[in-house]
Amino acid sequence: MSLRSRVIALCTVLLVLVVLAALWGTVSIDDIWQAGWLQDMATRIAENPWLTWLVFGAVVIGVQIAVPQLVLVVVSVILLGAWEGFFVVYIGMLVGSAIGYLLGRWLARHPVRRLSGRKMRQFSRLLARRGIMNMTLINLLPLGPHTIINLAAGSSHLRFRDFLPGTAIGLLPSTVLTAVATHVLLQVGRAPTTGEATVALILLALLGVGGWLATRWAWRWVSRQ
Repeated sequence: MSLRSRVIALCTVLLVLVVLAALWGTVSIDDIWQAGWLQDMATRIAENPWLTWLVFGAVVIGVQIAVPQLVLVVVSVILLGAWEGFFVVYIGMLVGSAIGYLLGRWLARHPVRRLSGRKMRQFSRLLARRGIMNMTLINLLPLGPHTIINLAAGSSHLRFRDFLPGTAIGLLPSTVLTAVATHVLLQVGRAPTTGEATVALILLALLGVGGWLATRWAWRWVSRQ
Protein backbone atom coordinates (compact mmCIF):
# COMPACT_ATOMS: atom_id res chain seq x y z
CA MET A 1 0.00 0.00 0.00
CA SER A 2 1.39 3.43 -0.98
CA LEU A 3 1.91 6.27 1.51
CA ARG A 4 -1.00 8.21 0.00
CA SER A 5 -3.33 5.23 0.40
CA ARG A 6 -2.27 4.78 4.01
CA VAL A 7 -2.92 8.46 4.79
CA ILE A 8 -6.35 8.28 3.16
CA ALA A 9 -7.19 5.10 5.11
CA LEU A 10 -6.06 6.69 8.39
CA CYS A 11 -8.12 9.84 7.77
CA THR A 12 -11.15 7.71 6.92
CA VAL A 13 -10.81 5.71 10.13
CA LEU A 14 -10.47 8.90 12.20
CA LEU A 15 -13.54 10.41 10.51
CA VAL A 16 -15.58 7.29 11.24
CA LEU A 17 -14.45 7.37 14.88
CA VAL A 18 -15.51 11.02 15.25
CA VAL A 19 -18.94 10.31 13.73
CA LEU A 20 -19.44 7.28 15.97
CA ALA A 21 -18.41 9.31 19.00
CA ALA A 22 -20.88 12.05 18.13
CA LEU A 23 -23.70 9.54 17.73
CA TRP A 24 -22.69 7.72 20.91
CA GLY A 25 -22.73 10.98 22.85
CA THR A 26 -26.19 12.02 21.63
CA VAL A 27 -28.05 8.68 21.60
CA SER A 28 -28.54 7.03 24.96
CA ILE A 29 -28.75 3.27 25.24
CA ASP A 30 -31.61 3.82 27.68
CA ASP A 31 -33.66 5.31 24.84
CA ILE A 32 -33.12 2.20 22.73
CA TRP A 33 -33.81 0.00 25.73
CA GLN A 34 -37.34 1.39 26.04
CA ALA A 35 -38.44 -0.79 23.13
CA GLY A 36 -40.75 -3.38 24.69
CA TRP A 37 -39.73 -6.25 22.43
CA LEU A 38 -36.08 -5.72 23.31
CA GLN A 39 -36.78 -5.86 27.04
CA ASP A 40 -38.96 -8.96 26.65
CA MET A 41 -36.32 -10.77 24.60
CA ALA A 42 -33.57 -9.92 27.09
CA THR A 43 -35.73 -11.10 29.99
CA ARG A 44 -36.51 -14.42 28.31
CA ILE A 45 -32.83 -15.01 27.56
CA ALA A 46 -31.72 -14.14 31.09
CA GLU A 47 -34.34 -16.41 32.67
CA ASN A 48 -33.39 -19.45 30.60
CA PRO A 49 -32.02 -22.01 33.11
CA TRP A 50 -29.86 -23.55 30.40
CA LEU A 51 -28.31 -20.24 29.31
CA THR A 52 -24.86 -20.96 30.79
CA TRP A 53 -24.64 -24.35 29.10
CA LEU A 54 -26.00 -22.97 25.83
CA VAL A 55 -23.32 -20.27 25.79
CA PHE A 56 -20.66 -22.83 26.70
CA GLY A 57 -21.74 -25.12 23.85
CA ALA A 58 -21.87 -22.20 21.42
CA VAL A 59 -18.30 -21.22 22.37
CA VAL A 60 -17.01 -24.78 21.86
CA ILE A 61 -18.69 -24.93 18.44
CA GLY A 62 -17.55 -21.41 17.60
CA VAL A 63 -13.91 -22.38 18.12
CA GLN A 64 -14.34 -25.18 15.57
CA ILE A 65 -15.85 -22.94 12.89
CA ALA A 66 -13.37 -20.06 13.29
CA VAL A 67 -15.62 -17.55 15.06
CA PRO A 68 -13.26 -14.76 16.24
CA GLN A 69 -12.27 -14.84 19.90
CA LEU A 70 -13.40 -11.22 20.27
CA VAL A 71 -16.95 -12.12 19.27
CA LEU A 72 -17.09 -15.13 21.60
CA VAL A 73 -15.89 -13.12 24.61
CA VAL A 74 -18.07 -10.06 24.00
CA VAL A 75 -21.25 -12.06 23.48
CA SER A 76 -20.56 -14.26 26.52
CA VAL A 77 -20.01 -11.24 28.80
CA ILE A 78 -23.13 -9.52 27.49
CA LEU A 79 -25.29 -12.60 28.07
CA LEU A 80 -23.82 -13.87 31.35
CA GLY A 81 -22.12 -10.89 32.96
CA ALA A 82 -18.45 -10.20 33.53
CA TRP A 83 -17.36 -12.99 35.89
CA GLU A 84 -19.56 -15.84 34.68
CA GLY A 85 -19.13 -14.82 31.06
CA PHE A 86 -15.35 -14.79 31.41
CA PHE A 87 -15.11 -18.23 33.02
CA VAL A 88 -17.60 -19.82 30.60
CA VAL A 89 -15.93 -18.46 27.47
CA TYR A 90 -12.41 -19.22 28.73
CA ILE A 91 -13.18 -22.83 29.65
CA GLY A 92 -15.22 -23.20 26.46
CA MET A 93 -12.31 -22.03 24.31
CA LEU A 94 -9.96 -24.45 26.05
CA VAL A 95 -12.36 -27.35 25.51
CA GLY A 96 -12.88 -26.29 21.88
CA SER A 97 -9.13 -26.04 21.36
CA ALA A 98 -8.61 -29.53 22.82
CA ILE A 99 -11.25 -30.90 20.44
CA GLY A 100 -9.50 -29.19 17.52
CA TYR A 101 -6.17 -30.67 18.60
CA LEU A 102 -7.64 -34.18 18.76
CA LEU A 103 -9.30 -33.64 15.39
CA GLY A 104 -5.93 -32.65 13.95
CA ARG A 105 -4.45 -35.86 15.38
CA TRP A 106 -7.20 -37.86 13.72
CA LEU A 107 -6.92 -36.14 10.34
CA ALA A 108 -3.13 -36.67 10.37
CA ARG A 109 -0.54 -34.26 9.10
CA HIS A 110 -0.83 -34.23 5.31
CA PRO A 111 -4.55 -33.42 4.87
CA VAL A 112 -4.23 -30.55 7.33
CA ARG A 113 -1.19 -29.17 5.54
CA ARG A 114 -2.99 -29.21 2.20
CA LEU A 115 -5.86 -27.27 3.76
CA SER A 116 -3.81 -24.75 5.74
CA GLY A 117 -1.04 -23.68 3.38
CA ARG A 118 2.40 -22.20 3.94
CA LYS A 119 1.73 -20.42 7.22
CA MET A 120 0.45 -23.55 8.93
CA ARG A 121 3.48 -25.49 7.71
CA GLN A 122 5.56 -22.87 9.49
CA PHE A 123 3.41 -23.39 12.58
CA SER A 124 3.93 -27.15 12.45
CA ARG A 125 7.71 -26.75 12.25
CA LEU A 126 7.67 -24.16 15.00
CA LEU A 127 5.51 -26.27 17.31
CA ALA A 128 7.85 -29.23 16.94
CA ARG A 129 10.38 -27.21 18.98
CA ARG A 130 9.83 -25.44 22.32
CA GLY A 131 6.18 -26.47 22.34
CA ILE A 132 4.74 -24.66 25.37
CA MET A 133 6.53 -21.36 24.69
CA ASN A 134 5.65 -21.27 21.01
CA MET A 135 2.07 -22.38 21.62
CA THR A 136 1.73 -19.56 24.13
CA LEU A 137 3.07 -17.02 21.63
CA ILE A 138 0.85 -18.24 18.80
CA ASN A 139 -2.30 -17.94 20.95
CA LEU A 140 -1.22 -14.74 22.63
CA LEU A 141 -1.11 -12.60 19.51
CA PRO A 142 -2.72 -14.66 17.74
CA LEU A 143 -0.85 -15.50 14.55
CA GLY A 144 -3.80 -17.14 12.80
CA PRO A 145 -7.35 -18.47 13.25
CA HIS A 146 -7.58 -20.65 16.34
CA THR A 147 -9.31 -23.36 14.32
CA ILE A 148 -6.29 -23.81 12.04
CA ILE A 149 -3.82 -23.37 14.90
CA ASN A 150 -5.43 -26.21 16.85
CA LEU A 151 -5.54 -28.49 13.81
CA ALA A 152 -1.90 -27.74 13.01
CA ALA A 153 -0.89 -28.42 16.61
CA GLY A 154 -2.67 -31.76 16.56
CA SER A 155 -1.07 -32.75 13.28
CA SER A 156 2.42 -31.84 14.49
CA HIS A 157 4.64 -33.64 16.97
CA LEU A 158 3.46 -31.33 19.77
CA ARG A 159 2.36 -33.31 22.82
CA PHE A 160 -1.05 -32.62 24.35
CA ARG A 161 0.56 -31.92 27.74
CA ASP A 162 2.47 -29.08 26.04
CA PHE A 163 -0.44 -27.94 23.87
CA LEU A 164 -2.99 -27.39 26.64
CA PRO A 165 -0.84 -25.30 29.05
CA GLY A 166 0.48 -23.20 26.16
CA THR A 167 -3.05 -22.58 24.92
CA ALA A 168 -4.33 -21.77 28.41
CA ILE A 169 -1.55 -19.24 29.04
CA GLY A 170 -1.79 -17.70 25.58
CA LEU A 171 -5.57 -17.21 25.62
CA LEU A 172 -5.77 -15.80 29.16
CA PRO A 173 -4.51 -12.19 28.70
CA SER A 174 -6.64 -11.37 25.65
CA THR A 175 -9.71 -13.00 27.19
CA VAL A 176 -9.33 -11.04 30.43
CA LEU A 177 -8.73 -7.73 28.63
CA THR A 178 -11.68 -8.21 26.27
CA ALA A 179 -14.01 -9.23 29.10
CA VAL A 180 -12.98 -6.24 31.23
CA ALA A 181 -13.28 -3.83 28.29
CA THR A 182 -16.73 -5.17 27.42
CA HIS A 183 -17.91 -4.87 31.02
CA VAL A 184 -16.58 -1.31 31.34
CA LEU A 185 -18.16 -0.21 28.07
CA LEU A 186 -21.49 -1.69 29.14
CA GLN A 187 -21.30 0.18 32.45
CA VAL A 188 -20.23 3.60 31.14
CA GLY A 189 -21.76 3.37 27.67
CA ARG A 190 -25.27 4.44 28.62
CA ALA A 191 -24.79 8.18 28.22
CA PRO A 192 -21.17 9.26 27.63
CA THR A 193 -20.25 12.73 26.49
CA THR A 194 -18.96 13.17 22.98
CA GLY A 195 -15.44 13.72 24.36
CA GLU A 196 -15.54 10.55 26.46
CA ALA A 197 -16.84 8.54 23.53
CA THR A 198 -14.12 9.96 21.26
CA VAL A 199 -11.38 9.02 23.73
CA ALA A 200 -12.81 5.50 24.18
CA LEU A 201 -13.03 4.86 20.44
CA ILE A 202 -9.53 6.23 19.79
CA LEU A 203 -8.12 3.98 22.52
CA LEU A 204 -9.85 0.99 20.93
CA ALA A 205 -8.39 1.95 17.55
CA LEU A 206 -4.89 2.27 19.05
CA LEU A 207 -5.24 -1.16 20.65
CA GLY A 208 -6.24 -2.59 17.28
CA VAL A 209 -3.27 -1.00 15.52
CA GLY A 210 -0.95 -2.20 18.30
CA GLY A 211 -2.24 -5.74 17.92
CA TRP A 212 -1.77 -5.59 14.15
CA LEU A 213 1.82 -4.36 14.51
CA ALA A 214 2.58 -7.02 17.12
CA THR A 215 1.21 -9.70 14.81
CA ARG A 216 3.39 -8.48 11.92
CA TRP A 217 6.46 -8.58 14.16
CA ALA A 218 5.58 -12.07 15.34
CA TRP A 219 5.18 -13.34 11.77
CA ARG A 220 8.65 -12.05 10.93
CA TRP A 221 9.99 -13.85 14.00
CA VAL A 222 8.21 -17.08 13.01
CA SER A 223 9.60 -16.84 9.48
CA ARG A 224 13.14 -16.70 10.85
CA GLN A 225 12.74 -19.82 12.98
